[in-house]
Amino acid sequence: MGVDEGEDTRGARESAILHSNISPTEAESVSTAVVEAMSDVAETPPVELPPLYNSIEPAALDNLFAPREDGPDRSISTTFTYHGYRVTVEDGVTVAIYPLT
Repeated sequence: MGVDEGEDTRGARESAILHSNISPTEAESVSTAVVEAMSDVAETPPVELPPLYNSIEPAALDNLFAPREDGPDRSISTTFTYHGYRVTVEDGVTVAIYPLT
């Protein structure tokens, strides 16, 4: 997972603590990538973070960004709070983590 700190896809309004390009595979889902990114930000092992399902249903997150056989790619994003931060997933390939303000 590549990391570009400080780059915010929404402009100069605020900076992400972590802006990470992800490449989910069958072995690593979007939800797993979110937990790993949060682990980097919080400097906490993934197993010590609160369960992601306390913030968002992991299967729903994975399904939202799953490749579709019946149509063209689409632009989609979702934002939720997790472990005291705001997390935005865009197009299933970018995770950005922001401080809650």
